Amino acid sequence: MTYGGGRGASTPQHGTTTYAPARSHSGGPRADPIAAILLLIAGFCGLIQYAVAGFPIGHSQPVGGSVLSGKQLLATLSVYTRDATATANVTRIAILVTAVGGGALVVLGLCCLLPVNHRPFGTVALIISLASIAAVVWMLAQAEQVLGSPMSSLLSLDNPGWYLMAATAVVGLFGAVRALGN
Repeated sequence: MTYGGGRGASTPQHGTTTYAPARSHSGGPRADPIAAILLLIAGFCGLIQYAVAGFPIGHSQPVGGSVLSGKQLLATLSVYTRDATATANVTRIAILVTAVGGGALVVLGLCCLLPVNHRPFGTVALIISLASIAAVVWMLAQAEQVLGSPMSSLLSLDNPGWYLMAATAVVGLFGAVRALGN
């Protein structure tokens, strides 16, 4: 397009606008704040479930029971299962997967703020989220056997630990999909 005044010069048409694609100035990848926020929320939920009381223990007994945090439950399973049954070991791994995975999701969320390709971060976040989903399903399926409490007490609104564990899995899955999409 030339703006000179002579013969053959063209002028821009009124009312027509061309827009460039949404990229950074250099034309390369850019930060994804939505994936970062989702992964940060999921990661903090995973870290908080380790510290907040939310896993009911022994509610099937006539005297009631107590509510432990993920850290206390991990210590209790270590003390009371010296013979280390497979169910107790998998439950300990489920709690650690969610807590350590939460820390990893925080780091991956911060990495999504960098103007780089986010697909590798999304792939790792997807693997962590799927492992967290498996941990949540395991805790639901084995609540009576491992915790000594029915599943209904695990789903009680008074016990936020399991809900934080579930939020880590679900929100992390959405953040991973978002990071894979960019």
